[in-house]
Order: sequence, then C-alpha cells, then structure tokens
Amino acid sequence: MSIRATQAEIDDLLRKTGGSVGPSAAEALAEQEMLHHAMTPPELIKPRGRVQQHKTGKMNKTELTYSQHLDREIREGRLFCYWFEAVKLRLADNTWLTVDFVCVESDGVISFREVKGTWKNGKPGWKEDARVKWKVAAEQFPCFPFLAVWKVNGIWEVERYGV
Repeated sequence: MSIRATQAEIDDLLRKTGGSVGPSAAEALAEQEMLHHAMTPPELIKPRGRVQQHKTGKMNKTELTYSQHLDREIREGRLFCYWFEAVKLRLADNTWLTVDFVCVESDGVISFREVKGTWKNGKPGWKEDARVKWKVAAEQFPCFPFLAVWKVNGIWEVERYGV
C-alpha cells in the first residue's frame, strides 16, 4: 500500500510533528540543477543559440552547393573528378589543414579548394588565422594551386594562391 501526499501536506505534517521542513519539490529541483551546473566543467555545458560545429566528412550547405557546381564542371569537361576532405596537409608541429576539395582538372592539374561563406559585405567569410594557414600551405606546397571560393550573387568568386 502506498500513500500519496502533496508537498504542502508533507510540510504541514512535519511542522505539526516538530520535524524539519525542507525546500519544496520545485526548490529542491532548482537547487539540484544549480549544483549540477556548478560541478559541470564549463566546456561541457551546451551553449544556447545557434552554434554549428563542423562534422568531419559532412558537407555544410555552402560546400554542398559548391559540390553541385563541381559536378557541372565535370559534365562540361573542365574537371575530371574531385574528393571532399580527402587530404590533410601538415603545416607545422600540431598544425594541420584539411582541404575542403581536392580536384583533378581536365588537364591533369591537381588543385586544392577551400569553400567559404560570405559576410554581408560580400567578402569571403573566413578569419585571418584561417587565411594565413591557407597562404602558408600554398607556400609549402608550391606545385599545387590553392583556390579559395565563395559565392556572391549566384556567382562563385575565386582567390588563387600559389601556381
């Protein structure tokens, strides 16, 4: 047999019998939640709002759109084939660059392409440290053309580094 009672009935019974009165169920739950967050390292607490993190091997919307552009390039004979995130370049100790697209052009030239979104001003949406990495890669691997691409008003803009 079980007895069901509300928190108010339990508190009233404890007051009448001289027992201690603890927090209500809602207060106890709120306190437990605060303790949980106090004991959880900050890096494990999920941030609020839209935070997108890149998943290896999965294309974002811009990369998917660019892959469709590359498919057209293949059909039109300007490109032989391409791979997504197939090459990882070592730039220095503990510094790597994963290339978005490795492309074999119709003339046999292998190019590395980095796809970027755009800021509201139409400029490529990458931070300075990423651009520096791209330039360093182009200098360390001079036999490959490195292209940064981004879309402005439906047209793919290209910034070329290296060959």
